[in-house]
Amino acid sequence: DLETFGYPNVVRFLLLVTVGTAAVATASRGAGPLVPPAVVGLVVLAYLAAEAESGWTATLHPFLGGSALEGARFYGMPNVEEGLLLGAAAYVAAAVPLGVGFLILVYGALFAGLPDIGANLGGALVGFVGAGVYLALRLRGRIGWPRWLLAAGVVVAGMALLAAHRFAASPTHGSRLLEASDGLPDLVGTVVRRRAVGWRLVLDVPFAAIPVLGLPVLLYLALRPRGVVADAFARFPAARAALVAVIAGSLVGAVANDSGPAAAGLGFGMALGGILYLSLVEARWKSATG
Repeated sequence: DLETFGYPNVVRFLLLVTVGTAAVATASRGAGPLVPPAVVGLVVLAYLAAEAESGWTATLHPFLGGSALEGARFYGMPNVEEGLLLGAAAYVAAAVPLGVGFLILVYGALFAGLPDIGANLGGALVGFVGAGVYLALRLRGRIGWPRWLLAAGVVVAGMALLAAHRFAASPTHGSRLLEASDGLPDLVGTVVRRRAVGWRLVLDVPFAAIPVLGLPVLLYLALRPRGVVADAFARFPAARAALVAVIAGSLVGAVANDSGPAAAGLGFGMALGGILYLSLVEARWKSATG
């Protein structure tokens, strides 16, 4: 933890983390093009695991905003980290066999949603959507359209497991919402009112619209790639599936969370970074072989 938020401490910390992670990832290039992003993903997952173990103490003074001291969230994983978690898990999933990658994504979703870990139902939904989409895309050509039913089943089964919120020892935002609601109409009204928070955020800070508007563009680019992006996706189909999973999950996060643009922001960044990385790898490979 930083003692203060003064520029010397913050800059020193950012340089250490950025340069250190990049150096380790660069050193792993010999193992294959998908390994460096996986290393970055592992570093992020390790950090989030350590943060959860410490009780999410960094949420008191996060660089990304939404301090617990401002009432944004007093426990568990903040919404702003949902896309970071899904993106990191997807980077790792792209570099390992299908079954292992799918389990990593499922674990990430459970990490986000279980009451005693992330306690973030929106983050769990984002993660399970990502896991289901990843599985469906990786199974293309094997089981046809039923793979999308399988993906939907992943989401439904995963969220059903998180009924654990109802029986958690300590109240969570999910259990509090159910207890405070007077019947289904009141519950629906509360959900609608909370959804309006994210759209007010866009009105107050127009730059918050960038990830919300950018994610559909990235989805189109990923589903209808051209040029070097299409070549990169053809050579790395697992990476393409992982990136589409991040985009799809983040789109759901933008709608399902009350702080939608914030929840989608890092997912947009992770997906965009992955597409740019693969494009550069493909361009360099073509230059070296052409």
